[in-house]
Amino acid sequence: APYYYLGRYYVSVEVADFQQAETLLTKAVKYDPQNARSIYYLGLCKESRGDLERAESDYKQVLSLPTPNPHYLAMAELGVARVAMSTNRNAEALAYAQKAEPALPQEAEVHSILAKLYTTAGDVQEAVREWKATESLDPTNTSALYNLYRLYLKAGDGPLAKEAFEQYKAVSKLYGSS
Repeated sequence: APYYYLGRYYVSVEVADFQQAETLLTKAVKYDPQNARSIYYLGLCKESRGDLERAESDYKQVLSLPTPNPHYLAMAELGVARVAMSTNRNAEALAYAQKAEPALPQEAEVHSILAKLYTTAGDVQEAVREWKATESLDPTNTSALYNLYRLYLKAGDGPLAKEAFEQYKAVSKLYGSS
């Protein structure tokens, strides 16, 4: 039964009906309260609707499961990081994003979140490393290129700043700003 609701969740998300998706996932979690995937996606629906407190609660529920799926455990850590970052709890966000990164090295979002947090903390070297990782995983991410440009300028590296800005302009022409 939970997979029936998960399938309907995906359809609801495609049409951006997060309220309907949340209703369906609530039913899935009722049938299988230990299903990390259902609980994670329920939290994601709540986060998408701006209900950050309840989203964080769902993500932390995944983290408290006795044997969660490692992928959804890391995704829940990333979810807590997003919520913490959006509520200005940057140290907590950084800790959760750093925990998620080893399990999700190919997820551009992990690197983007880490880059934003390192930038806020003033750690230019780590921010540059994470924006580069973001850009290599998602070459259409103009935000990564623009932030690299800004960080290179801040570091006083004009040639790298110019190169990043040229890449930003070229990618923006093709894909628009992200």
